Amino acid sequence: MRFAPRHSLEKLIWLGLALQLAGSSLNLLWSCNGFNQAPSWLFGTQMTVMFANAFVMSNSAAGAISVRPDAAGTASGAMGFLQMGIGSLVSQFGAYLGGHFSTTLPLTAAIFVLSLLCASTMIFLVPRREVVVSEELIEQAEEEESGML
Repeated sequence: MRFAPRHSLEKLIWLGLALQLAGSSLNLLWSCNGFNQAPSWLFGTQMTVMFANAFVMSNSAAGAISVRPDAAGTASGAMGFLQMGIGSLVSQFGAYLGGHFSTTLPLTAAIFVLSLLCASTMIFLVPRREVVVSEELIEQAEEEESGML
């Protein structure tokens, strides 16, 4: 990805979350107005949400695995389990909402709520670091023995 070397993981995750919230908000708005009865409107906004989700998922996976390289396998397994487990539960709920209602409003409302939950997870659970990388910090990190050799 072109953005990864120039921006931090947190900034890219925030970009993805902002796009996801914008896409799901637009999806909900169009559903309230009845535009989402046509598949092109519904899937157009869902493509925006899924594009944003790719930003969030790839950068959060890179961040989780790179924190402690000696525990990368455990982090990768836990993330895969959570993705598949939560994804299967949400897909069953989405199938229920999509099949038991005559409009797309319940489904798009659920997608909007899930987007809000993702953003609130980032706000409340991920610690914010305002560390500015300087030459001193780089030298200090190079001098510390990491145990990787």
